[in-house]
Amino acid sequence: MIWPRASLYASPQSRNSGQQGDVDGARRLGRMARLLSIVSIVLGTIIIVLYVSLSVRGNTSFSFLQLKQ
Repeated sequence: MIWPRASLYASPQSRNSGQQGDVDGARRLGRMARLLSIVSIVLGTIIIVLYVSLSVRGNTSFSFLQLKQ
């Protein structure tokens, strides 16, 4: 997934902007990193819940390989 990588990229950029004195840029990048982190947590949780609920339900033909096709 690209979301976690994007948040991990924006976080150090925010710190660097703050160290260089760009407070507004640091705040903007910090908000973006926080938003991307929250989105990745929510999407990851949804994927896990769907996988577990379909597995418990007995749908043995369900797998992530079939989702890619």
